[in-house]
Amino acid sequence: MKAQLVFNLDDRDDAIAHFRCVKALDMALCIVSIKEALYNISDTSEDGKHIDFKDVSNAITEALEMHAINLDELIL
Repeated sequence: MKAQLVFNLDDRDDAIAHFRCVKALDMALCIVSIKEALYNISDTSEDGKHIDFKDVSNAITEALEMHAINLDELIL
């Protein structure tokens, strides 16, 4: 079985769709990295119900950078 995607890269919408397809694997790997990073963020609060948002934000930012994902380019 074969599948072929055809894009007209002169068309802005097609060019964006093509870029998103090209970055699909990077995005999937980034999601896995974020999931692992969030799992590894330890909760050190006394009540066990607090995780520092800065740690979560940093984990997401690092995963995006590691996989060269620029959200502004993907969400035009």
